[in-house]
Amino acid sequence: MRSEVRARSARTMAAAMLLACGVAAFGGPGGALARTSDPSAKSFLQTIYETYLVGTGEAKGISLDDPAAVRHYFSPGLAVLMLEDGAEATRRGAQPALSEDPFVGRQEGQIADLVIKVKNIGIKAVATVNFTSQGKRQTVILELLKLGDDWRISDIQWESGSLRGLYRKR
Repeated sequence: MRSEVRARSARTMAAAMLLACGVAAFGGPGGALARTSDPSAKSFLQTIYETYLVGTGEAKGISLDDPAAVRHYFSPGLAVLMLEDGAEATRRGAQPALSEDPFVGRQEGQIADLVIKVKNIGIKAVATVNFTSQGKRQTVILELLKLGDDWRISDIQWESGSLRGLYRKR
């Protein structure tokens, strides 16, 4: 009888531990969708650039058509510049300053051979992102700012210039 109770107790404890591990691994009872992401600057960028990788689905990239998306990826100051410029261009019937995908610096967004290196400097970070696009090796430098637990991009530098530079010219 005692061994039956111990065995039942051990099974109950094992089941509880498995449940606890599953909940911890997936961020709660909601499963993988409720999982909280790694708060590092590198994981923030990895999440962005993986959407551009050839061989990981459609490689469709990040859409910035929604103001909430712009605010999600960019620092408040840069997001305001981008959104105001877009609204002004729409009102004038003109092209906005940003006519390319800011994450890759060109219209074509499919990439391969992704390498991300990040140097954290307190609440700021500088990332070097290397990838191949259209057969050519590209380097993009991103400046990031930590706001609370989240990272936001405060500037992007491509071979041809910088994201903030586009708005200084206007």
